[in-house]
Amino acid sequence: LMLGEAVWDGRSVTVEYTHSDYKPLGHRCFVRSFVAQVPPEAFPKGRGRRKSPFPKGGAEALALSAIELAVQGMTMVFVARKVSAEPFGQTVLSSIERKHALAKATGGSFSLPVDDRFRAEIDRCLRLIHEHMGADSVVGRCLAAGVVVHHGSLPQVVRLGLERLVRKGTARLVVATTTLA
Repeated sequence: LMLGEAVWDGRSVTVEYTHSDYKPLGHRCFVRSFVAQVPPEAFPKGRGRRKSPFPKGGAEALALSAIELAVQGMTMVFVARKVSAEPFGQTVLSSIERKHALAKATGGSFSLPVDDRFRAEIDRCLRLIHEHMGADSVVGRCLAAGVVVHHGSLPQVVRLGLERLVRKGTARLVVATTTLA
């Protein structure tokens, strides 16, 4: 377990690690330019085209940093208030779409890894979300992309389903308030 802070300077993100296994590191440990800004010209023409660099602001920079970490292993982003969880989940979802557009421009693709062993359980949770929150809910769209969004105002059955997924390690990226802790 590594604990750190993503610091956005307007052009890139530096990850400054502070703790390992709940213990302070006792020395500086950082990754410079963990996420660097991409100019708008790098995006393909048409749908998904941008007029500004990506990431543009702190929210996109944090979302992109979380995505990059989630590719390596389970990553959790804590948001301070439950009203911030779903909007940040939407920012993560948009950032995944932008990463896919960039990859597609060079002949590739991008998505968060999802272990096929958990596909049935994820689908079951998606059905619960659709039933209780609607087919177009941010929580459901995020889960379909491999991101769990969790906060205390979710319907109980959805909240419990998402908690089961997190406990089993099915999602690589979790956006949550401290209610999940």
